[in-house]
Amino acid sequence: MASTKIKELPKSILNRALLLELDFSFAEIIELPESIGNLKMLKVIWVGHNPIKKFPHALGTLKNLEELHAPDCKLEGEIPTKMGELSMLRILVLRFNERVILSRIIVTLPVLQMLDLNTCSEIQELPELPSSLTCLLLESLSLQFVPDLSNLTNLVRLVPSDGFLVRGTTSLTQTCDMRCFSSAGLPISKLKNLSIFRLSRSELKEIKLDGLYELAILSVSDCELLERLSFPSNINEISVIGCPKLVEIHFPGALESLGRLGIERCESFERLSSLLEQGCDELTFCGGRLSLLLRTFKKLKEFSVLECPKLVEIRVVGSPELLEIFSVDGCLVLERVGDLSNLKNLESLSMRECGALRAVEGLDQLEGLCRLLVGDYGSLERWIDVLSVKIPDECEMLIWDCRGSLSDLCPRKIECISFNRYRERILLRPNQHPWYYRLLCCLL
Repeated sequence: MASTKIKELPKSILNRALLLELDFSFAEIIELPESIGNLKMLKVIWVGHNPIKKFPHALGTLKNLEELHAPDCKLEGEIPTKMGELSMLRILVLRFNERVILSRIIVTLPVLQMLDLNTCSEIQELPELPSSLTCLLLESLSLQFVPDLSNLTNLVRLVPSDGFLVRGTTSLTQTCDMRCFSSAGLPISKLKNLSIFRLSRSELKEIKLDGLYELAILSVSDCELLERLSFPSNINEISVIGCPKLVEIHFPGALESLGRLGIERCESFERLSSLLEQGCDELTFCGGRLSLLLRTFKKLKEFSVLECPKLVEIRVVGSPELLEIFSVDGCLVLERVGDLSNLKNLESLSMRECGALRAVEGLDQLEGLCRLLVGDYGSLERWIDVLSVKIPDECEMLIWDCRGSLSDLCPRKIECISFNRYRERILLRPNQHPWYYRLLCCLL
């Protein structure tokens, strides 16, 4: 009965003792009655998006309850102590209840696996958590205390934001190394099973995740003080966004499993390095020049560097056969990209808002290209010979803020045309091309 506009649970429902699942999401229910305790067999409850201010004590008598989903309600204060008796509860979702407070009884839930406290803004103290937890999502602007989380050895997914705190302090300020991050309740070295780690708005200056050998996905965003980031070489996906002071990303050896690398709005980023077996660093990005080395990025499928103003040149070394998406948007001082001819399976290429870009080597050899996005730095004519190019005729071109020689082709801000159509238009402008272009136009 989800999305119905009822204001209270029907008595006919509350008398169904064998009911297994109850869904009243997106209704207008103000409160759950104590008679909900009659539903002894209930395993799953969905009551999200209702103006419910508190849970009934009888909720704690539902011994078979495994999942309780109550996002975006109006919950206030602590959850009932009686809920600590829910010995079968595996999933507890309280996200977007800004005034809810997590009770200390949470540690008594022996099989709790997922705890979602995203945007629970009035939680000041995180209580001790059960060791069964595998997924913790937490965001609170008022958070002041985090206990020792070293017992969470089963934790697979951790998504904190706004920073964790040093034990016993009342300040949101973080100190500069990961050891203090650990003393705030997050002992990284003990979270051996952690596979997903998303961190936002932390005040850390350095993050070291080298020992997390199960880590597959790492996302770091809006960490304004972060200067250095390191992670294990077995990682699958990396996203770093909005870290203006980030200077270096470091990893041990080749990233043999990395499929996606994205770096965006990191204005100070200037060094990408890997530790070789000999014990010395190999620079893949230094002095504004980034090298995509085949031996380092063996399984890379998606590469994007957006709005990184220190990037001057990108060089592809080797033949990364799996690379499908390549984006370098908003890199204002980028002058050269080469050699793209090795990217035989590249499907999408984006080079928007790179006003200094003068050379894109190998662009004309991309036989599998399906999508090409270019920007406000003028025509592709200085990069390719439209008579000999191997780009497929059906390749979709998106042209942003066209100027110069293309201004008459796309009078609007954005135009989408096929590469074949683009080539035809170029060849119909004989006065702007060498004699062999004009001769070809006469023969057409």
